[in-house]
Amino acid sequence: MLSKLFKLLRLQSEPDIGNLKASRDVFGLLQAYAFYQYGSSVPRHEIFMTLVEIEHPHKLVTLTAALKNEDSRIRNIAAAVLAAAEPSTAIEPLLNSLTDTDSNVRATAMNALGPLGVTRSVIPLINILTTGNRNERCAAAKSLGELQDPRAVVPLISVLGDPDPVVGASVIFALSQLQDIRALPPLMALVEDTTCALRVPALQAMASFSDKGVISLLIGALQDDNELIQSAALRCLQMIDSSEAKNAIKIFESRNT
Repeated sequence: MLSKLFKLLRLQSEPDIGNLKASRDVFGLLQAYAFYQYGSSVPRHEIFMTLVEIEHPHKLVTLTAALKNEDSRIRNIAAAVLAAAEPSTAIEPLLNSLTDTDSNVRATAMNALGPLGVTRSVIPLINILTTGNRNERCAAAKSLGELQDPRAVVPLISVLGDPDPVVGASVIFALSQLQDIRALPPLMALVEDTTCALRVPALQAMASFSDKGVISLLIGALQDDNELIQSAALRCLQMIDSSEAKNAIKIFESRNT
């Protein structure tokens, strides 16, 4: 009975997306997105793209004001749309959103600041590596990798031991983007630790470094007892254009055919 009533109420409050698009109602579209927050992704995608592409004289003002809305869902989508539609003017609002009371809004802002190249966000993002929740730590690592700022190398290395392997994988990928040789020893240590759950991503990250020691480690990993490590090492060596790597691949393949 209650489920039927809920469905009825939902149908009665279903937003008219077509009308909202026709009237270019920016705030109404933000509310519509919030309505579908936990529903089908189809209307969310349609609404998001409409918000990004729509032209309205008060669009920027409406989106910026929406970042202070009491509904965190509206603040979240407003931050994402600002980053996609108004990148040149989104920087200050997104930086302010790093201190939003809702973690989803903060993570959305973090994910946007990296691609926008906002180096002013490096220090706040570094702090979040140790203070944020799982999603925030992942988002901070992702953006730090994208920002390519050397100040992030040591802080990222310091959190390679994050207790959450998902965060650890994000940190490893960020270090692979930065390609700073200071990251090689700790990444090697992860690969050589047979109890580590992040050996494969650490191995894959090392392949992005132009260092002779990397090739030697990858060749050694071909003899690892773990077949996943062997396969990852083989794929990495196949991406390296050197006679040493090519010879190692031939030997490995001849032994396993």
